[in-house]
Amino acid sequence: MKHLSKYSHRSPRAQIVVVLALTLPVLIGAIAMSADVGVMYFNWQCLQSAADAGAVAGAGYLPSNPLLAISTAKLYVTKNGIVAGEITSTTVATDDLSLNIQLRRTVPYSFALLLGLVSGTVSAEATAQVQSIGSMTTLKPVGIDYRQPYTAGQIVMLAQGQAGPGNWGALALG
Repeated sequence: MKHLSKYSHRSPRAQIVVVLALTLPVLIGAIAMSADVGVMYFNWQCLQSAADAGAVAGAGYLPSNPLLAISTAKLYVTKNGIVAGEITSTTVATDDLSLNIQLRRTVPYSFALLLGLVSGTVSAEATAQVQSIGSMTTLKPVGIDYRQPYTAGQIVMLAQGQAGPGNWGALALG
């Protein structure tokens, strides 16, 4: 006994075409959105790196020269590929111990245009602060002769003044 149906002559491939027609726009949309999100993340990373570099470079002039700290921070931000118009604020705290820089960039969308979205805004912020080292008031760099063999835990006696051949004073950096 043979089962006869009026639909027995249809191919299973027709079902795949329907499923593919329904899922393909969703997959293409997800790929497109992930590309735009990747571009946004890349731009945020560029801004954050520049903000960090600018804040650290500028804070080196605090607390003695806050104006030079601000100009140095802006200089380092622009050296890291940021346009001057993308710097929204550069401020020094009232106690002259920290510097804050804020950046903002408008990033055009490529694929989100299909959804009516034209651009997005990416922002980054960094703060660098001057901190004291314990109760030390002055810190002097010193150098030890690299030609001498030293072992871990060995005590090295530092002397000031002429104690033998060589220069025994503090290093003069800058």
